[in-house]
Amino acid sequence: MNTSCGDICTREQRGSVLVLVLWILVIISFLSSEYVAHNRNKAAIALHITELFQQEAAEFSVLELFASSQYDLLATEAQEENADAQIKADSAADTTDNTQKTTVPWVRLRPGGVEVWVKVEEESSRIQLSLEQENGIRTALYSIYGQEQEAEMFTDALLDWLDPDDLLRPNGAEKVYYGGLDPPCDPGNGPLKSMAQISMVKGFSPSIFWPDPYEYLFELPIYSGLAESYKLAHKATANSSYKDKKRADKEKDVADNEKITSILEQFTIYPEEYIRVSMLFPREGDRWQNELFWVIKDGSSFKLSEQLSRVMIAHIAQYEN
Repeated sequence: MNTSCGDICTREQRGSVLVLVLWILVIISFLSSEYVAHNRNKAAIALHITELFQQEAAEFSVLELFASSQYDLLATEAQEENADAQIKADSAADTTDNTQKTTVPWVRLRPGGVEVWVKVEEESSRIQLSLEQENGIRTALYSIYGQEQEAEMFTDALLDWLDPDDLLRPNGAEKVYYGGLDPPCDPGNGPLKSMAQISMVKGFSPSIFWPDPYEYLFELPIYSGLAESYKLAHKATANSSYKDKKRADKEKDVADNEKITSILEQFTIYPEEYIRVSMLFPREGDRWQNELFWVIKDGSSFKLSEQLSRVMIAHIAQYEN
């Protein structure tokens, strides 16, 4: 059977058209998926911006309330609201030693419908990061680090940063060290200008700068009953990682009744008239937004000197059973 040249050409043309159509469909499908992904990212960005805007408005509202006479009233009402949760938490903890129960400093507020936990503290209760407090600084850093060598290195470097001279302490750092960094910088040779500036000191460790997320959250009345479960679970896995091993080493060197704290919990650079306002915003899943503010009252308003932020991830559910 003879096949004409025209039939062959027609079939080849149809095949070429079919391949072209398939490629067009692939391209359209790819562009559609990219468009959907683009819109999804745009929506996520918009949602995140909205969330940040609501949070910033809530923060400002809380600080304004703090500066006014209304905050104490709201805090009292919030403490009463939290009382039942605290009683349940104490019962869940099955604590027989009543001397260990303390008043929960966190109160829950809802400015503009945004849930936020707030803690207000006086800075006068903390150690000043100044040369006059050298002994107190050394003692506190020993309790935080636990390991003598690490504590000595950071303490000497911190004191070198604070003093005005170029004399080098045994484990400290001065211009030679900081000048060799990339990029180079100069030591402060004076008081820290912010709490965040301590991160520039030689030997600084971010892991002991912020409070432990779990210990921080277990101060909340809704979670305080889980503190003992966390402590037991933490000891059981103390050798599972280098970070946990460091904490286990610290626990060996610190008395059982002495709380191992962080740099932010132990120290301050602000005068006693300053107030520290801590805020916790619950987020989706296991995330929490943690904000710290150092403020001073100014008439019926306030002056903000510093703000620090972090995102905490804490899997609370694993300690609830």
